[in-house]
Amino acid sequence: MEPGSSVPADAALPVVCVVTTDQQFLDELVPELIPWFQVVLRADFEDLARWTRETGVVAVLLDIDTDEEDGKEVQGGFPVLNELRKLNQDFVIVSLSRSRTRIVEKRALEAGADLHFRSPVDISELRLALVTVLERRTEDLAHAKIRRQTLESSRFQEFIGASE
Repeated sequence: MEPGSSVPADAALPVVCVVTTDQQFLDELVPELIPWFQVVLRADFEDLARWTRETGVVAVLLDIDTDEEDGKEVQGGFPVLNELRKLNQDFVIVSLSRSRTRIVEKRALEAGADLHFRSPVDISELRLALVTVLERRTEDLAHAKIRRQTLESSRFQEFIGASE
């Protein structure tokens, strides 16, 4: 499956976007995710934040890919990860990296990733973690909505009571 394509799936399934150019990883990951998610593949970060919001993506698996430039590490995906988190607090972001250093994981989590996986990724573990975090996020959003509705109802009742 080529990056930039969408895997046909049940429209009722949550949409997960995978951003990577690692074809071998995609060949293993996509079949593992398909029963639970609609998978959309992207090969680059271009306009990712806006696109994910408009597409109704619930999770992004982002290959932050660590490169070296003049002897020091440069993580091209960190600004994108940070932008994604700032623009959408609700969806799940999983960072992926080939780097084995803890500092990359720490930076990814600080930039807004909910989870971080290092290569080689245990695909089953990744799927299970993604399902678990999405369930928890859905429950948290539902509880927050109930709290807001309760607060609004309480304020309305106070307003009505004060006007009598």
